[in-house]
Amino acid sequence: YKWNPTSDVDLHIIIDVKEKICDEPVQDFLDLKSKLFNKQHNIFIKGYKVEVNMKDKEVQLKGKGIYDILKDEWVVEPTPVTRTPKDPEVIKKAEKFQKKIDMILARKGSLEEVEEIKKQIKEMRVNSLQKEGEYSVGNLAFKVLRNSGYLGKIFDYKAKLVDKSLSLESFKTFFTR
Repeated sequence: YKWNPTSDVDLHIIIDVKEKICDEPVQDFLDLKSKLFNKQHNIFIKGYKVEVNMKDKEVQLKGKGIYDILKDEWVVEPTPVTRTPKDPEVIKKAEKFQKKIDMILARKGSLEEVEEIKKQIKEMRVNSLQKEGEYSVGNLAFKVLRNSGYLGKIFDYKAKLVDKSLSLESFKTFFTR
């Protein structure tokens, strides 16, 4: 019901996993494969970017439509949008996290601080999706953070911190006894 220039089509491919194949959760593997596929491919439907997600099961969210492309029919019809990213509650929640991210970056915060804010953002989104569905304040605030580049900023900063922690300053002192 609510398409905009940043909208995409989420194509969920449900994989029937019959047996445990490793100690790690299968969904972790499917998430990695999905990310790799999306990075390597640019697929569009009617001008909208397609984001492929492989899953071992589908989660039905309040208000979320599900369309079966193989049968060409709605499994669950979407419900009209009740909230948008411009909702004052959404803006307030997103700005709260934007300020926290700006503070971490400005004072060159620790990896632990980065992990904590990422955890808070993830919990905000997951909890709100479970309680209120697709158009919940937390999920829309997450989308504002993603579309405004704030998630990218914190992920890039984390990558720099990890790279630095894994790098050696001097091979000479490392290899001499």
